[in-house]
Amino acid sequence: MTTIPLRTLDHLTPVLFGHAAFQCLNSGCELGLFELLRENPDLDKAQVGAELSLAPRATDILLLGTASLGLTAHEDGRYRNAPAIEELFADGRWAHFTSVVAFEAHIVYEAQADFTESLRQNTNVGLRRIPGTGRDLYHRFAENPDLERVFYRYMRAWSELSNRIRSCWRTGISPRSGGSSTSGAATR
Repeated sequence: MTTIPLRTLDHLTPVLFGHAAFQCLNSGCELGLFELLRENPDLDKAQVGAELSLAPRATDILLLGTASLGLTAHEDGRYRNAPAIEELFADGRWAHFTSVVAFEAHIVYEAQADFTESLRQNTNVGLRRIPGTGRDLYHRFAENPDLERVFYRYMRAWSELSNRIRSCWRTGISPRSGGSSTSGAATR
């Protein structure tokens, strides 16, 4: 396996603040920001806040985060989804994408706090963050129907998304343009 090392400190910044970036994405998904902007592009900050029932400061934080990350575009005081987000809607993959985000948010994210300790102990220490007494994640899911639903939605969604990606790699067809492009398929 060939790896490409980070070349500058600027490349390190997204790694350092990755948790905050994910929280902006997750909040936008859970609050319905992206669906709102899909249905009503070019809303201003006050309109977004009113539609999402957010206080002005919370709206500022959410929109600053999503715009800074390129998840939304901000121009002349108005907001719309970024092209990549719109592509997920247009291709019918938005529900799959949000299922993956929910899995990361509700199952993976909290347990990541134990990653270093899991390496030290060579075991899944993060399992303690999933309620229940089961010996492994699957047995704990049986005790947590909501998490079990999140997990199975994720599995279905990931299967759909990864099948599409593998199909594109095999055929050389880019899902983005409909043309031949292995690099387009590989970047998904």
